[in-house]
Amino acid sequence: MLVITVDLQGGSNRETLQRAVRLDDRDCTACHEGGVFTDAAAYVARKPMFRGLDVSGVTSIAPMDMSWDFVKRLREMTDMPLLLKGIVTREDAALAVQQGVDGLIVSNYGGRSEESGLATLESLPEVVEGVGGKIPALPVGTGLPLMVFPPLLRPG
Repeated sequence: MLVITVDLQGGSNRETLQRAVRLDDRDCTACHEGGVFTDAAAYVARKPMFRGLDVSGVTSIAPMDMSWDFVKRLREMTDMPLLLKGIVTREDAALAVQQGVDGLIVSNYGGRSEESGLATLESLPEVVEGVGGKIPALPVGTGLPLMVFPPLLRPG
């Protein structure tokens, strides 16, 4: 199974984190040397799933150019089930179905990652409508177990 997060390509707006960063004068590289923000290739190379692969060209783990063409290319490259996490509108849900995605994970960081401010539960009915019963729409969030919504786990 391949799960791609599509809702935070440019990072999130975390106001509390930004306030705290200004007060923290520690050197981040002391703990994060070769980390995802300082050296993406070194960060990826430490992951067991990339062992033996040349990852020297990796410059970021969050591509800023993700598009529906990217999703289409992924679908064409693998037979693994492909799920997208972060779809929150009926229009994007319908496009995901058109691209051959196998399921959606409805989760938007409590509305902090995009401009709607809607919680996962508030986005869920619209996404379910958008998939039209053709693929599962799986709600996820703090304190929101998947078992609460068994009819949504299986289309049709």
